[in-house]
Amino acid sequence: MRPIPALLLRDRADARAFFERDRPWAAWALSSLGADDWPASRLWVDDATGVGVWTYDHPVWGGAVTTFGGGAALDALLRTVDLPRRAFVKAMPPARAALAARYRFEWLDPLVRMATTSATFRPPDAAPPSVPLGAEHGAELARLYAGWPESRFHVGRLGHGYWYQGIREGGRLVAVAESGIRAPDEGVAIVQGVYVDPARRGRGLARAVTAALTLRLFGAGARDVVLDVRAENAAALAAYDRLGYTVHANFLGGPAGPHPLGIRR
Repeated sequence: MRPIPALLLRDRADARAFFERDRPWAAWALSSLGADDWPASRLWVDDATGVGVWTYDHPVWGGAVTTFGGGAALDALLRTVDLPRRAFVKAMPPARAALAARYRFEWLDPLVRMATTSATFRPPDAAPPSVPLGAEHGAELARLYAGWPESRFHVGRLGHGYWYQGIREGGRLVAVAESGIRAPDEGVAIVQGVYVDPARRGRGLARAVTAALTLRLFGAGARDVVLDVRAENAAALAAYDRLGYTVHANFLGGPAGPHPLGIRR
């Protein structure tokens, strides 16, 4: 298929209308509609087919790419748009080849997008108590997240609006959940960074800390809360399912950088 002339949506209302077609999948993109983030965002669409490509390229937060739709129309659209030099990419599996022509991936793994609402969420009847964590708890968080380097936690996040909910045992932080992206005006929020000390796993702590953070997000105005899980993590999928999170999409995600052969269109 010949490249499709892409329409760049510059109006936030138009972009919002496009994202509202699939709120759980568009959660990150919806969160970019605020005045601080919209200048770093771009949304290209093809009106005839409804496919789209959202990009985010911020000097502090880095880059992101999410694709909407698939097939030959999306492949053609991807040949025409400007993508961030480096980005975390999220796309449905059929878009793999088209993205591989534009990026070199560090890894590109099967992931699952799960979503819940205040109407479908089911907090546990009994759970270990948890507490919100702030800037004064940076050393505790760093010590716990040191067991999971892929989280890329750094204490600077505490000064940039990230929320943390934690569980302590014997005075030591043993479980945590993170939310760095919340958009009350759009009614969406994202849970991430759920981690439990390996010695304390299998006792429902991940479910408990995720439930507590999810309730905080609903209380702050979220209507939809989403999270991503590796497809092979059956225990996490089951834990979130028990909370009322349901599978919304199976997709591919991973960090990407410049293609070694340059941009191939």
